[in-house]
Amino acid sequence: EREVSLLSGGMVADALRSLGYDVTPLDPEQLLLGEGDIRALVGAERPDIAFLALHGTGAEDGRIQGLLDLLEVPYTGSGVAASALAMDKHAAKQALRSAGLRVPVGVLVPRGGAVPEDAPLPAVVKPNAQGSTVGLTFVKRREELEEAVRIAWKYDESALIEEWVEGVEVSVPVVGEEALPAVEIVPLGGRYDFSAKYTPGATEEIVPARISESAESRVREAALIAHHAVGACDLSRSDFIVTRDDDVVVLEVNTLPGLTMTSLVPRSAASVGIGFAQLCERILRSAMERYGVSK
Repeated sequence: EREVSLLSGGMVADALRSLGYDVTPLDPEQLLLGEGDIRALVGAERPDIAFLALHGTGAEDGRIQGLLDLLEVPYTGSGVAASALAMDKHAAKQALRSAGLRVPVGVLVPRGGAVPEDAPLPAVVKPNAQGSTVGLTFVKRREELEEAVRIAWKYDESALIEEWVEGVEVSVPVVGEEALPAVEIVPLGGRYDFSAKYTPGATEEIVPARISESAESRVREAALIAHHAVGACDLSRSDFIVTRDDDVVVLEVNTLPGLTMTSLVPRSAASVGIGFAQLCERILRSAMERYGVSK
């Protein structure tokens, strides 16, 4: 997800500069490879706050947040615990269920473990701690489960087998303490996997979503509940299925969703008149208020 991170970071930097903020881009990978300067994060000249526009392992799982905490650099978005919890899909489901939300029935299969006889079918099989639909497989028959689990194990120590809940898939951002309109996700191939997510033209994104007013209200309410259940701050995006009987099922919570011009969060914000630069400033201001940082 490095390319998405670079694109998000570049877009956010340009947006904040247009509003008069002094922005210095910093690429953590360059620091790890010895090509950057860690001194940019320490000493008198360190930033007032870091705007996180990173995605995937090492970014969404609390690691970069832990580094910034150690360096005492304030940052946008969720902290270590919330990031790690949301990235661990199985643990996050337990938190969401405890908060009163419906989640898919599922079982966790550690690397090398046997697929349980009572594993749900049809199913969605995915790595337990990965993002962007990496390693995800849709399964209809029992004999397909073991191969799907092996694919998931390539990307994580555990595979999550979940019931395949059918209905309208929607994604709901929370910015600050406000849930924005649901965005409907319509993969033209019928399945929202890695290819559908990143192949241009493979998925249609519709806002407002074609769901009932009641369902729209309930997914927004559920997004706020999910946001608080994992302990998210400033920004999150929760994914849901609205079933044929108008029930709402939460799939997962993303604490560092994409922030490109074509990402779901900006699309939702634009539908209610919030431009990209304004959206970025809302996220930034939310974090600044939490830390007591002034412009």
